Amino acid sequence: MNKIDKTLRYSQPVILVGPADFDIGFYQKLSDQGYRTVAADGGANRLYDCNIMPEAIIGDLDSLNNRDDFDSTTKIIQIHEQETTDFEKCLNHLDAPAILAMGFTGKRLDHTLSNIHTITKFHKSKNVLLVGSDDVSFVYSGNYNSPMEAQTTISIFPLQPIEFSKSEGLVFTLKRLNMGIGHFVGTSNRTNGSKLLISPTDYHLDTPYLITLSGDNLLELISFCLKNSS
Repeated sequence: MNKIDKTLRYSQPVILVGPADFDIGFYQKLSDQGYRTVAADGGANRLYDCNIMPEAIIGDLDSLNNRDDFDSTTKIIQIHEQETTDFEKCLNHLDAPAILAMGFTGKRLDHTLSNIHTITKFHKSKNVLLVGSDDVSFVYSGNYNSPMEAQTTISIFPLQPIEFSKSEGLVFTLKRLNMGIGHFVGTSNRTNGSKLLISPTDYHLDTPYLITLSGDNLLELISFCLKNSS
């Protein structure tokens, strides 16, 4: 018997809401772009409190307060296995050019670290942006080359030991810099030009690293994701 395909497919970015706090005003700006909303299990409770009905709810549903509160138009996808988090269940069942994950940082440090672990697992197959109250983070590997306004706050955080061959557009260069957790990290840098280039050495082109930018760069990052997924 063929398994039923539960994947939700979107041609535009999708907003994925988790159980932690998120900026409702920022959410509304993204929703006004026409982006659909999906909830990760308990994230649906936060949307309900804001009088927002998600298009779908995905997860094991152990945190969903009352599924009868949601419209019949809300698709509920229950995944019973306990080997993955609700965030990972969502990424396994969402296909979109960009996934804007709100409510996945800030509430509990261990959950935030787990969510960074999850987007690292998916970084070559999904464009996932972790949208916090003040910043946005994403995992990348290879040469990152994108326009960037000067004086943008940026952090480059190693998820595995990595060496960079060069950088352009940064106040503090990454040239010949070795990074690793417990060794050296690149927080609190900033840009000083109109273009940002981050280049790992050839040996580390497949090594993932975390880029964090101030939240006002989100729309530019979405455009970057759309360009790279086309």
